[in-house]
Amino acid sequence: MSRRDHFDTGHNKPEHTFEVEDRGEDWGDERYKMALSTPDYQHAATVTYDLYNNDRTPTLEVSYLKSNVEGKGHARRLMENLYQTYPKHFVDWGLTISPASAHLASQFEDKYYNRTAYRTSDDF
Repeated sequence: MSRRDHFDTGHNKPEHTFEVEDRGEDWGDERYKMALSTPDYQHAATVTYDLYNNDRTPTLEVSYLKSNVEGKGHARRLMENLYQTYPKHFVDWGLTISPASAHLASQFEDKYYNRTAYRTSDDF
């Protein structure tokens, strides 16, 4: 088996699932939680977010992002799914407290430059 065959076999399995939980409304804002699960780890990464659809630019504000298994790309995969699920929404990551989340947010800002905002503690 070639290296490429091994790569495809290991990475194209339908092993990653996304689960969205509607957390209700608060003052008209829709609140959700999205979790990424793998066969090895349920809820490998989690993001909670609020949707604002009442202004000219639909906005999604991230309130919490956590990868329970660091260094495996789970948070990246989860956020990529979030961007794909809401293609017309501007995504505000809010204050990124860890260097890893700030780095990830900056990569998404490079990829989705007209749809992404974030702040670091250095901005204050």
